[in-house]
Amino acid sequence: DDVVIYSKYACQRPTTVAMNRNPRIVERLKELESWWEAATLDKSEMARMKQRAGLLGRVIALVRVWPAELTRDAWERSERRKFAKQYNISEHSQSASGGWLALLDALVYEREPDRDDSVEKWSRDPVRAAVRDISMLKSGLHRREIIDLVRTP
Repeated sequence: DDVVIYSKYACQRPTTVAMNRNPRIVERLKELESWWEAATLDKSEMARMKQRAGLLGRVIALVRVWPAELTRDAWERSERRKFAKQYNISEHSQSASGGWLALLDALVYEREPDRDDSVEKWSRDPVRAAVRDISMLKSGLHRREIIDLVRTP
């Protein structure tokens, strides 16, 4: 059974909205990426999550250009195995430690990802939620100022 392996740069080709066969999954991944970029609370976490968001961007691009719709049946039948061999997701990739295949499993099966950095867990933290909301407003405040503002009673 032949599996198409997309090259490292295959996801950089121009795409249209009509080409995206997995808009629900792409939107969930983009939401996660925005939380990772805007809701971090300290410098070490910020650096780690910024790197992880960059790697997630590659996964988003791959899902966007994926030629098949990622349904439960297709995922179980063959798509999971095909994704596992892709450059940014495979165990041979530097970014595999991001747990991308497990994250995609959860999104395809429409359940909450079992991650400490999931949107569901981060959105329940009132400080993170407020920091993200203020950051998304592009207020001109530095992250440290936003965190201090949120934590001040």
